[in-house]
Amino acid sequence: MALAINRSEVSQRGESGYEPAANQTGIVLPTYQSWYDKSLDTTAFDVAKADSTLEAAGFTKGSDGIYKDASGKRLSFTIKTISGYTDWDSSVQVIQQELKAAGIEISNIIDEDSGTYTTDLQGGSFQLAYGEETGGPLPYYELRQMLLSSNIGSTNYSRYKSDATDALLNKYASSAAADQMSIIHQIETVMATYVPVIPVCEGVDWYQYDTTSIGGWPTKDDPYALPAVWALPDNGVVLTHLYPTK
Repeated sequence: MALAINRSEVSQRGESGYEPAANQTGIVLPTYQSWYDKSLDTTAFDVAKADSTLEAAGFTKGSDGIYKDASGKRLSFTIKTISGYTDWDSSVQVIQQELKAAGIEISNIIDEDSGTYTTDLQGGSFQLAYGEETGGPLPYYELRQMLLSSNIGSTNYSRYKSDATDALLNKYASSAAADQMSIIHQIETVMATYVPVIPVCEGVDWYQYDTTSIGGWPTKDDPYALPAVWALPDNGVVLTHLYPTK
């Protein structure tokens, strides 16, 4: 699937270019460019490679253009998203088209209210889901949310479990800076090799502010905190930066 999704197309058509295309390592670019090991990012869009990978795994394409396994079961899935998130709906529709071109079917897009959706993702009640992670000030935080086994039931929606990956994530906090870089590169390898999650687009901060009477807001040039009013503890940090302009 990772090979069959044209992330740049999803970014442009689904998100109107506002959210940049992501990469399989999970490293947000260009923000964390120094942490990114391009050599590990091995799932760039390549339908021919997706075809050969599926065929090597024993799948054959049916007369309807969809691959099936040796027992005749089609590669067909449902995908869940949040009702009312129109950009997510658009992105999922693009993904649906791209996967179909590679012989993988998304038979149904299921829009749920946010409460049901979150419960389903945390409980593993889905086949595919289009979601998000909040991340943090370094790549470690987002990767930890996605991959740490103790986060199964909260932010580890794929329910990925690996003692080796847990050990890397737990080692990170007590390691020197140079060792932390090496640890993140090893986790990037996990993302690229096992594909527990497929990063599609990079999240951006959507918010509005008015400088008529108050200044000090986070901006593109001074992104000192997450600007959204719901972002804890960043909203408290924002308050300490605000000042009257008249």
